[in-house]
Amino acid sequence: MTESGNVPATAATPRWSIDERALLVTTVIVVLATAYVTFRFADQPLIEAHGFRQTQTALTAYWFLREGLAIAYETPVGGAPWSIPFEVPIYQGLAAGAAALTGAPLSAVGRILSWLFLVASIPSVFAIGRRLKVGRSTVLAFLSLWLSSPLYVFWGRTFMIETAALFFTLAALPFAIDLINGDTSPRSAWGAGVFLTLAMLQKVTTAAPLLLVVGSCWLFAFGQRVRGGSRISLRDSTAPLAAFGLPLLVTLAWTGYSDAVKKLNALGSQLTSGSLHFWQFGDLDQRLSSELFVDVLWHRLIHENAGGALGLALISGAAVFGRDPALRRLILASLIAFILPVLVFTNLHIVHTYYQMACGLYGAAALALAVGAWLPGIVRRPLTAPVAILAFVALNLVHFRGTYWTTLQTVFPILETRSLAVAEVLKRYTPANTAFVAFGCDWSSEIAYHSNRKAFTVPDWFLRIDEAWKSPERFLGSTKLGAIVGCPSLRGPSQDQILDRFETERRWLLVSMHGCRILINDDRIR
Repeated sequence: MTESGNVPATAATPRWSIDERALLVTTVIVVLATAYVTFRFADQPLIEAHGFRQTQTALTAYWFLREGLAIAYETPVGGAPWSIPFEVPIYQGLAAGAAALTGAPLSAVGRILSWLFLVASIPSVFAIGRRLKVGRSTVLAFLSLWLSSPLYVFWGRTFMIETAALFFTLAALPFAIDLINGDTSPRSAWGAGVFLTLAMLQKVTTAAPLLLVVGSCWLFAFGQRVRGGSRISLRDSTAPLAAFGLPLLVTLAWTGYSDAVKKLNALGSQLTSGSLHFWQFGDLDQRLSSELFVDVLWHRLIHENAGGALGLALISGAAVFGRDPALRRLILASLIAFILPVLVFTNLHIVHTYYQMACGLYGAAALALAVGAWLPGIVRRPLTAPVAILAFVALNLVHFRGTYWTTLQTVFPILETRSLAVAEVLKRYTPANTAFVAFGCDWSSEIAYHSNRKAFTVPDWFLRIDEAWKSPERFLGSTKLGAIVGCPSLRGPSQDQILDRFETERRWLLVSMHGCRILINDDRIR
């Protein structure tokens, strides 16, 4: 207490301004809207968009439920041995555990869990805002923009690892910021190190660009302190090893292990980290292409999720004309984090419309800084930021309705949807302990997941595709062959070849479905 009996300003709880209260209401409404979308469409089959990737993630979780957790976990779509590990299956293990505990359908559990990871990131966002001293208005503006972005409203409720990777990445940021600001305590070093390690193991393409950004920021700040004559202790020099070195070392160790496991599998040997270099990074032509700058950066990210031309103008105005150097630096850092993943993992971002989840939030951060911190100083009227944010949220919802809403409302009748129809045939006519071999479906997990069967789904680029057709049992280990699925493909068996096998081998039941021919071992029909 002071002599006058008043509570010191430093001890007083900051009151919420009218702008902050208005932004809080907007944020709550946005969270409730995303909850509605998530729960309303939780039972949608995992094929509405990028079913290939969704079912690949779900397939691992399903076999966790059937056979238990394992380090060399199974994703039985590539034949025996069934393990072809990529990321550490943190999200998949949690989804399987939640489904086992609740008894709810795995697909719905996985969707809801994905959304929960987004919501669980909110405390980290507030912690980041406190570290950066940007104020509650800017934090709430960011949450409203980020969580209302069509990219996150739709993909944030799919059965994929993206939101889990974002959760761990955002959880690491407060500790990393403390480290950049000179706090080299074990809490900061190990907090950043543990969460960045989890983020890297969950999805390296999401976490690695941000690791590079915060690592560079620490190096710059450290250099400034050295040049300023600050005394540097041993802990100051070694703390970054835990924060930034640990994630790299653990990720390299996991990559080496997962590559060794993949090499035991005929298909997996073509999917090692070295084999996928172009698939992950692309080339210079792609980095200079209109496909990258127009389709990905402009249409998918800025136009649909960051306010389009108006949002870009506000960000540019704050970055160029803002009087606060700290604000300009934060906007610059956000823009670097926004564009870096696209420039590093170029091919992945061109091919996959969901990959932008790794960086779209940083565009929202730059816009929130411009609207929440810079614009009110220019307009100088009450509710400037809330009104502007409300307009951008409304624009996000317009884009969502014009893009993803139709996809959400799509109905997938089993007999009218190829992967579901084929899966239903396999589920009905093959025993659960058998496996099938499929051609003409790339190496998608859709049929394997929806049929609850192990599979060798043979892509056209598989080097031993002729052998897989002639002797499919060789690729199933000790698991019995229950069926062969032949859909039209460039290198797989023709429909005539499938018919010829049916007529000559005399051990098959033939079922035709959506242009595919399914050979079922007749001695295994229930």
